[in-house]
Amino acid sequence: MTILLVLLAIAAALRARRFFKRKPGPKRWRSLAVVVAIVGLQVVLGAPVANAAACGEAPNPERPGSGMVGAIDPPIGNGLKDTPYLNFGYAGMVWHTFQEKCTVVPNANGVIETWVGNEMFNVGKNIVGATNALHYTVMGRGLLVPLDDAVKSGVQKVYDNVYLRWFGLVALLLAILMFRQIWQGDLATISKRGMWALAAMWLATSTLALPQFYSLLDSTLVTKTSEIQAGFIDSPEDQGTLHVLPSKLHDTVVYQSWLRGEFGTPDAPQVKDFGTRLLNAQGWTTDELAQHKDGDQAALDAKKADYIAISKDPAMAPVKGYFTGDDGSRMGAGFLAMLQAVAFSLFQLFAKAAVLLAQLLLRVLTLAGPLIGLVALIHHDLLRQVGRAAAVTVFNVLILAVLAGTHALLLQAILNATGLSLLTRTLLGLMLTVVCFMIGKPLRRMWQMVEMSVGSASRALPMGGGLLSRMRGKKADTGPTPQDEFWDTVRDTDPDGDPTPQRDRTRVRPEANNPVMATSTRLDRDSAPTQLPSSGSGGAGAPALPTRGYGGPAAALPSGRSSRVVDTAPASDRGWDRQEDAVFIPSRTPAYNNNFARIADNPVVPGPRRAETEVVAGRQVHVIYRPSRGLEVRDN
Repeated sequence: MTILLVLLAIAAALRARRFFKRKPGPKRWRSLAVVVAIVGLQVVLGAPVANAAACGEAPNPERPGSGMVGAIDPPIGNGLKDTPYLNFGYAGMVWHTFQEKCTVVPNANGVIETWVGNEMFNVGKNIVGATNALHYTVMGRGLLVPLDDAVKSGVQKVYDNVYLRWFGLVALLLAILMFRQIWQGDLATISKRGMWALAAMWLATSTLALPQFYSLLDSTLVTKTSEIQAGFIDSPEDQGTLHVLPSKLHDTVVYQSWLRGEFGTPDAPQVKDFGTRLLNAQGWTTDELAQHKDGDQAALDAKKADYIAISKDPAMAPVKGYFTGDDGSRMGAGFLAMLQAVAFSLFQLFAKAAVLLAQLLLRVLTLAGPLIGLVALIHHDLLRQVGRAAAVTVFNVLILAVLAGTHALLLQAILNATGLSLLTRTLLGLMLTVVCFMIGKPLRRMWQMVEMSVGSASRALPMGGGLLSRMRGKKADTGPTPQDEFWDTVRDTDPDGDPTPQRDRTRVRPEANNPVMATSTRLDRDSAPTQLPSSGSGGAGAPALPTRGYGGPAAALPSGRSSRVVDTAPASDRGWDRQEDAVFIPSRTPAYNNNFARIADNPVVPGPRRAETEVVAGRQVHVIYRPSRGLEVRDN
């Protein structure tokens, strides 16, 4: 609530500043600034001080299971022997500001740092609590034990009220649909549909007996994957190996971070003498809670007196500033705890959530088995989709279990490496978590499991989009509208549009895209020869072109005839921009130096042009362009 008020005050101040830049008003701006300052001081200073203990009084001890983290991971006897996780859970692991002299103004810096540090510390505790709670839930302690009884009774009701009542009608519809194949004598189709119908009946009836084998299925799927997640432990039923990873996470992330905020560092000499004692003064143990000592006033006064005695002990003098919160560093300790929680336990949280999701999908499949079998009598593709969804679920769970086991094994090695600094261990754990997230993609795999399971039923019974689809702006796939078909037709008939490949081709043919308008004439036709006009400086002129063509006499210049359209490929030259343009200069032509002698007197038969090579992909190759095939590249 305090953070929300601060954000609202900042947003109001920025909005007012923009408004008064447009319309200056010094009096209104000053009044608004005074109001914002008063509210900000009340939020920053008043609220944290109101939540702190009174001057010179010890804070009330915290009960195990209180708060959000206590609701997520309740104290039910989990943890290794003689560990803070087993004895206290998360009770007492909170920082307080303690003021001995009431005549002195409280240190605002220490109050704010303690408050912000506790907020970030709570985020880290919640992540660790969720990871440990899912660890014990997957191992068979928690959610699924009462759910199994509900599924066992629910599947019997679904079978009696749905499958038995509608089986006769659905079987009649199946017989009507198969009447055509029966009349034609199509034994292959009859056998195929009959086998699928028998498989659907088997699925519907076998779900009645499936709840009796939950223990076997869980031991096969869940227990084995939990063994892998526990760090490749062979016997997770052992009391010691079961609690290794949760106790280690709690000690490293929660308890060590709490000691860092109370004594400056977990390795301080005062931790050995006052660490457990201070935790006992700030919280009740699970044994005391079982004995109902939390309601005993004498026990409460004893804990408060012990807290004050610790604060006045001379041995606490070197770390007195950290204990009271005046020396700060609690904001950094809280941020470090949150970072460690993300680095060490976030991937374990998602991996265990995937296993829990697989268990839940197994129960849902059992509960909906009779209905699935009833629909599969007619729509037999549903059986394939259900089988595919089950295979995807098992495969994804196994992959995440292997990655979680590898992560847990390497994580234990990182946490036990006392020779490394805290920052090095945190960065190693963070990089390991990032790598596992990139390889495993737990969120995407969980979404895939849900989509495959739910999508099979959605495709069997199609319907329009729901409320969430409309809120996201998604439209149902109903095919192209008449307007879309019209614009597709216009787009296909547009001559200036982009070329599109044909359906039976794998590429676009550029030579067939834009035909070239060209004129062509025949030069092998018989006609009267025509001479070019004389130059006037010499004798009689001679024809500029030979009188004989390829097959007979032809005119020197083509006569005017009707032209025709030729669909040919446009000529292209790769060196058009690197060479000079071809210009005809008569004075530089040898044929014109001899009084414009006839070309026929000095016939020059041009030979074939030498084939040139080009460099394509680092190799000298011949590039040949054929209109029917496009570009062809051949080696030398």
